[in-house]
Amino acid sequence: MRMFLDAKGHTVAEVLTFALQTERDARFRTIARLPSTEAKRFIRYASKLTDSSWQILSRTLAKRGSRLLVKSDEKFSYTQIEAAFTDAERHELGAWHKAALTAGGDVGLMPLRLMKMAVGADKSARSPAQFAGLPEPIHKIDEVQSAKAGTLRKLLKTILGGLGFEPRNVGGGNWVWSRSDDAFPCNVSLDFGARTDQLRYHVHLASKDGGPKLGRLSLEGMLGFGNGHWNVIVEHQAEASVRLLGDIVEDIAGLPRSFRDIADFRLHP
Repeated sequence: MRMFLDAKGHTVAEVLTFALQTERDARFRTIARLPSTEAKRFIRYASKLTDSSWQILSRTLAKRGSRLLVKSDEKFSYTQIEAAFTDAERHELGAWHKAALTAGGDVGLMPLRLMKMAVGADKSARSPAQFAGLPEPIHKIDEVQSAKAGTLRKLLKTILGGLGFEPRNVGGGNWVWSRSDDAFPCNVSLDFGARTDQLRYHVHLASKDGGPKLGRLSLEGMLGFGNGHWNVIVEHQAEASVRLLGDIVEDIAGLPRSFRDIADFRLHP
């Protein structure tokens, strides 16, 4: 996965719009691999949009995501991007927000921890015979093994460690993985201590000369639909999920190269 390797566009927002369109054309082949309810909600909603509505929404999400990457000057002000949305863009963004919120009651869009807790409480309140008579989806949730933090950290040691990152435990379920040999040193913040999310990640880039920085980056954030909160990582797919995270980190670490000729991009080699 190198979503931004072939960046196309004159502005950051245009590059992100191109990435979103590429994903939709490929039936969200990368976003569908993200183990998160954010991604599931987004795909379910976006897949049903008309082409015209999708074009407006993708452009709007790309503008929102670009706030993380653009220069902070008068022309590309962080705070002015959202104010510059058209009425049609505001409408589509509002419709997406409403759909994302109302989908919260769908059991298929619940974090694994919440699903397991709900089924566990129901199982404790019933006799084995009563529980055996419940619908099959309930039993499938009961049988699912969610990936534990210890398993994920062990895999990260292999995968991020293999990419040259060194770990540091900063307490409270938080870890920072750092790599300093690049032109833009890269840090990955990982939070394992959230109540419903198994893993939250953010990537940070900084120039060695003390110049501009990029912080709190995630693929979901740059594409405008999420925050990098992974909450449906099952045990047998844990390695694939961590490998995907490694790919995302490398893609983000390569942004200064991919966005080299994009005029409003904040960092340049």
